[in-house]
Amino acid sequence: MDAMQDGMKKCEEWNVEINLRTSKRKKMPGELEADAALTAQEETRRVMKSALDTIADGLDTRFQQLEYLHKTFGFLLDTETLMTADAIDLDDLQRKCTDFATAIPDDVDGARLVDEIQDCRILVSRRVGVDVTPLGILKFIVSFGGNDVFPNLKVGLQILLTVSISVAGCERSFSKMKLIMTYLRSTMTEGRLTNLAILSIERETAEQVDFTKLIENFAAVRARKVLI
Repeated sequence: MDAMQDGMKKCEEWNVEINLRTSKRKKMPGELEADAALTAQEETRRVMKSALDTIADGLDTRFQQLEYLHKTFGFLLDTETLMTADAIDLDDLQRKCTDFATAIPDDVDGARLVDEIQDCRILVSRRVGVDVTPLGILKFIVSFGGNDVFPNLKVGLQILLTVSISVAGCERSFSKMKLIMTYLRSTMTEGRLTNLAILSIERETAEQVDFTKLIENFAAVRARKVLI
């Protein structure tokens, strides 16, 4: 209501017309009643309520997604407590690992994940200067042998670090593709589009590559012997 009053005051100060033009709708045969047109205030109020309903619905959906992600991945996100706490509730850990394995049954074994977390806690406690963030623990596991050491914990952390919390990253990727695949490049194949998109997204890494060496290697591989 305050926003409506402020808007009307601004319209009066700037001499902006606030009355809506009544649009006439064609009547059907036999129709006698005419629709009651909304006033400017009523129409503005209707649009504002519709926008607020859309925003509220979007926020509710996002919070439901965040709640699901926290319920599934929350215990792995707090790796500092998971790895450095003096004691952990084993029953609670088993329940969380079981729920996590239920969400991704093809990638993680819940029972083995519990054992791997406990073993990893022992290794972390014996090392000095270990980064106990999810990314730091993942690097710590990889340094011990990759897939052979703590495979379930490694996969769980990889999924945690790559899961999309929102659609912002995906939208940026689609926006980048639109810049690459223009009207003049409409015949570009999917493979080339994917490769160019990766080069564009990983621009900082690509700028450090020595393309001269790559061109020389490519030329050496593709060179054909000439008979003299």
